[in-house]
Amino acid sequence: MLPFPLSLLFFGFGCFLTGFLIWRRLLDLGYSSEKIFDFLLLGGLTSALLFYWFPLNGFWFGLFLILFFFSRQAKWPYWSVLDEIVYGLLPGLFFLQIGNFFAGRLLGKPTQLPWGLYLANDLLRRQPIALYAALFPFFFWLFLKFIERRWRNWPWRKGRAGLIASLFLFVIPLGNFLLAFCHEVALYSLWPELFFGLAGVSLAAKEVFWSHKTSSI
Repeated sequence: MLPFPLSLLFFGFGCFLTGFLIWRRLLDLGYSSEKIFDFLLLGGLTSALLFYWFPLNGFWFGLFLILFFFSRQAKWPYWSVLDEIVYGLLPGLFFLQIGNFFAGRLLGKPTQLPWGLYLANDLLRRQPIALYAALFPFFFWLFLKFIERRWRNWPWRKGRAGLIASLFLFVIPLGNFLLAFCHEVALYSLWPELFFGLAGVSLAAKEVFWSHKTSSI
């Protein structure tokens, strides 16, 4: 295991990058810088706390939860802002999970696969779950950047917001749910992570169903 300060560096940079990207995207859309700062402060503290306890789903869940309440007070369109937040969140998740890797968190089950890694004071080759959890949002972010300027013109969306957020809420929790089966600890001990994933997928399904229902009216 490498020294903890190295992991702390990735944690700090991941949080900073997420906040900066979200701030720039919302500011470019004309939102008040003061309200953006208030949201990032509340969301950042909540996300950091949940990430400490739940390293797979805690960070994004904290941001989405605070936005749900903050958007009502600030009169922000929830799904439109959530689309922008996803683009700022995914690069940060990459660095946060790299930090988890250097901190020795998310230990996987022993494996004989060639990409298994030996950790300090451990004679078994293990699944690098934190690296999986880092690479997954990175490639997903590349896909979302590819469709960023296209999806609003898709006829079945008719310019409605929420597609990017719905994709995130379906893909990332589902991926983390699958990663839970590679974890060293018993699956039942990961029930909060599984709950966050189920909540995300349910919210995505609800948005997609409502969007399809309104488009058919």
